Amino acid sequence: MASPKLVSHFGDRAAIHDQVVYLSEAINRYGRLERSYFGGLNRAIGIEFEMESANGRWEHFYKRNLPLFWKHVQDGSLKKDGVELVSRPVCGHGIDYALHEVEMFLAPNKNLITNSVRTSIHVHCDVSDFETEELDHLVALYALFENLFFAVQGPFRQNNPYCYEITSLLPGSVEVDDQIKYCAFNIAPVRTQLSVEFRHADFRLDMRTNRRWIQLVAKFMHFAGKNRARLNEIVTNTIVNDDYLKLFHTVFGKSAELYTGVDVNKLMKENALWASCFLGVA
Repeated sequence: MASPKLVSHFGDRAAIHDQVVYLSEAINRYGRLERSYFGGLNRAIGIEFEMESANGRWEHFYKRNLPLFWKHVQDGSLKKDGVELVSRPVCGHGIDYALHEVEMFLAPNKNLITNSVRTSIHVHCDVSDFETEELDHLVALYALFENLFFAVQGPFRQNNPYCYEITSLLPGSVEVDDQIKYCAFNIAPVRTQLSVEFRHADFRLDMRTNRRWIQLVAKFMHFAGKNRARLNEIVTNTIVNDDYLKLFHTVFGKSAELYTGVDVNKLMKENALWASCFLGVA
């Protein structure tokens, strides 16, 4: 993956100082949340919710509540009063509060807002501390997990032309280029904002489902960031030793329960050859 010079910093916009300030303000405004689903997951992410029949309702909500974590933009791909909610870079317990604000909006509007084939959730993840070679290793790690990410979203997104598998490409053709922007694991934003984008999820009105998906992404990237200098070794050893279940449980922890009844070993092994070829070890 030949990466051009990186030109802007997701990391700067996700500065620790800003994270502390907004988290403190959120606690003062909303009080202590009953549970934290993202505590300790300190790699910054940016979340985009695309929904329809929602723009006017969001504007009303925004004026009344002035949410801390969200702005909205118009998205030409959406119909029927569509809106895209875009979060500021946020990490750890701050993600809980960001999603709390979306829940506040959805609660009184759940029967009015709609989802469709056009609506989705995108999650950008900060990779500002990754070296170019480490980004290659991140792609290989992701390849082992790609079928698992699709498994919790159902076949619709997997067959969507705006969310195709990176493993459907020849390993040697994966580049940091706008041509890849509709890939489920989109690496094109590395060039402009030092992030990678997960595009697998369609928008659900059930925030519990949305939260679980975002938590999977956050845990995956938390593991990848913490081990970025060893990802090549981790991927290679997993394939050579046929140790997919160990890696799966290490990455997802308690969230592994979402895959009850899924043949995890089979799904991870299916892309092992692709990952090996991408790393040049096959």
